[in-house]
Amino acid sequence: MKSTTCAIEVGEDEEAQQERPTESWYTREDDLLVHHKFFWFLYTIAGNAGLMLSIGYWLVIYDGSTIDITNITKHGINALMMLFETVISSVPVRMYHTTYAIAFSALYIIFTVVYWAAGGTDRLGRPYVYKALDWSNINTTITIILPFFLLIVTPLLQLVFYYTYKLRVWLVTKYDPEPIGCRVA
Repeated sequence: MKSTTCAIEVGEDEEAQQERPTESWYTREDDLLVHHKFFWFLYTIAGNAGLMLSIGYWLVIYDGSTIDITNITKHGINALMMLFETVISSVPVRMYHTTYAIAFSALYIIFTVVYWAAGGTDRLGRPYVYKALDWSNINTTITIILPFFLLIVTPLLQLVFYYTYKLRVWLVTKYDPEPIGCRVA
């Protein structure tokens, strides 16, 4: 199977270009600039968090009430836009980046515990951010919801992004075998 590799050369100066290997294009993640790596990190977290929020809302939190534009915008379009971004961008997706999404989710969970312990409430005065993260009912939250979302759903969401990325690479390779600035290996 063919695979497409492209180098990111944004911000390179002439000296850096002269130090390249004899191949005109190559790919190594270590050669990415710091801000590219940071963008990649945030992209992975945003994609997973957006999809997690949408799925979690519609499966766990949504109570069957009226669906309005706010629900659709906050809990639907966000996930669709992240998937669309994965299709049209050139950002690669790696399965081992699941660790970033799990770490972010764990930090968010710690935030909700601190928020609850400090007496924080939602806009209606209830002592939780989301009912599924109600720490006053800690048994259900700890034993069912957290392990399920952290250890099962998060890797599955990364898998969705990964296969969306693989589809994009396959389409590019099939319909444009030598894209500008790339070589097909």
